[in-house]
Parts: sequence; C-alpha cells; structure tokens
Amino acid sequence: MKFEAMSKNQLIEQVNHLNRQISELNRLRYECEQMKEMVSQANENVEAIFNNALDAILIVSMQTGAIIHVNPSTCRLLGYSPNELDGKIFSDLFSDKMDKPIDDITFYDGVLQDQPFNRADGSICFTDLSATVIRWEDTDSALISLRDITERKKAEEQVIYLSHHDNLTNLPNRNLLMERIQQALPLAKRHRKKVAILYIDLDKFKPINDTFGHQAGDKALITTAERMKSCVRESDTIARVGGDEFVIVLQDIVSPKSAELVANKVIKEICSPLYIDEKRCELGASVGLSLYPDHGGDTDTIIKNADTAMYQAKKRGGNNFHLYQPGDDT
Repeated sequence: MKFEAMSKNQLIEQVNHLNRQISELNRLRYECEQMKEMVSQANENVEAIFNNALDAILIVSMQTGAIIHVNPSTCRLLGYSPNELDGKIFSDLFSDKMDKPIDDITFYDGVLQDQPFNRADGSICFTDLSATVIRWEDTDSALISLRDITERKKAEEQVIYLSHHDNLTNLPNRNLLMERIQQALPLAKRHRKKVAILYIDLDKFKPINDTFGHQAGDKALITTAERMKSCVRESDTIARVGGDEFVIVLQDIVSPKSAELVANKVIKEICSPLYIDEKRCELGASVGLSLYPDHGGDTDTIIKNADTAMYQAKKRGGNNFHLYQPGDDT
C-alpha cells in the first residue's frame, strides 16, 4: 500500500480538522451532560411535587386498572400503606363500585364530583376526581388526582340536616313535615289508604318553664319527643312545629280507629310521671285528629283541620283527643 506524501501545510490542515472534530465532540458531550443533569433535576422536581402535593395522586394502569404508584397524600387519605396499594385494583377502592372502566374516567371532560372511596378503617371519604392519560414506564396509564372534600360534604350535610330538623329535639321541623305529608298523600291515594294527622299541644307546659326555668322546659320537650317515638312506627313521622306543639303523621291508616289508638297512647305517655332534676313535673296533651282524604285533599287543609280539632280537645279540658268534624270551624 502506498501512502501519498503530504506537504507540511496539508498535515497541519488535517491536524486542525481533527482538533475541530474533537472540540465539537467535547462540546456535544458537555451539552449531553448538561441535558442529563437538567432531566435529572426535572425528574427530581416532578418527584418532589408528586410527593408534596396536598391532593392524593395515583398512577393506574389503563390496561389492568391496577395501581402502579401513589403519593404520600393518597396513603393519608385512604389509610393504606404504599405496599398495600401497590397492585390494588383502583375501582375496588370505590365505596359504590365504579360502573365504568378506567379509560371512561380519563376521557371525562372536567371533574367527577362527590366520588366516595372506602378507607382502610371502613369509613368513607368523598373526593373530587380528575384524570388524564400519560405514559408511565412505557405503559399507558391514568394520572388520577383526588381532592378530599369530606369535611366540606359533612358541613353541607349538616346544613341540610339543620334546615329540616329541630335543633333541640332533633325531630323533623315544619319544612320536613310538609315534605313527608306531600309524599304520603299520593301514596295513600294510589293504595286507597288513609293518612292521619295528629296535632298535639302540650298542656301544663308553661308552668314548668315559669317554675323551673327554660332549661327544665327544654328537658321536658326532649323527654316528650322520646316518649312519643315509642308510640309510632319507624315509617311514621313526628315533627316539632312550635314551642310545645308537635305533629304526627301516620301512614297506611285503614280507619279512624287506628289513629285514635295512637292518640290515646301518646296522651298516656305524655301524662306519665316526669322528673326533671329530681323534681316532679306534670304534663298533659290535647290532640286533634284529621284524616286524608276524609277531612281534606291537600297538605295545608288536613293540617289546619287537625289544628282546629286540637283546640276542640283543649276546650274540653285537655288530656284528650278530638277527631275533626266539619262543624268545628264555626
């Protein structure tokens, strides 16, 4: 093999060319190291954000629905350790089993609100759920975020409860009473049954307040509410509609006799000896009865007629009941 002789200038040019290539390689190597450092830093930042996020974040396999990775907030929210969640089917965590596959959730536009999840201790937490599709370790996965709204939901439920219940006795208030009656009347009509309304006014309640104080009066009302509960079925409703006034709604009544039996039981219970702070107190009850559809075809009318009948019972000295009669209004 023959090598052509190179001039000094040619040799210098070749050396310079090689030096330029080496410099370029060194530059590219440096940039690669910089890129690797930036990627590593970015991964560390993502991991830090993932681990420190207040919302629970899960990565779930789109293919199997199994949980691949979770952040610490997920463990705090659900009460499981990372090992317990690893490989667990995501839908098994739903309090009500999810009725659609994971890919349906990821394509949902927006947030799935009020999603219930089972905690490890058997309690339920509520979340707002959002999801998106990602690639995780070469696997099509769903990145799922759960925002804990349990306390907010409890507060909302408490507001709803208070708007429908008496805060002293925890009985339904007038709002819930009206709803219950409005639900009961169409059912009674459909099944050809009656609904009875018992309007109850406590006798001798004012002397308890005047003699022993309002705290004793409150205790008397609470005790009276508990006693009345023993006189009715779970399907019936007892409501407190005024200071010492209550209304009972009896469903599936066949005849007035059934309602009258309950009225007698209520009067007997209320008249039983009552001791408040070791002091004997006396209570009585005047009860007015009206029936649907006999004494009215709507909620307001049967309540008004039961109230009218109650005043008739009170006129007769109290501690008795009166079934509404058309002439009671005059």
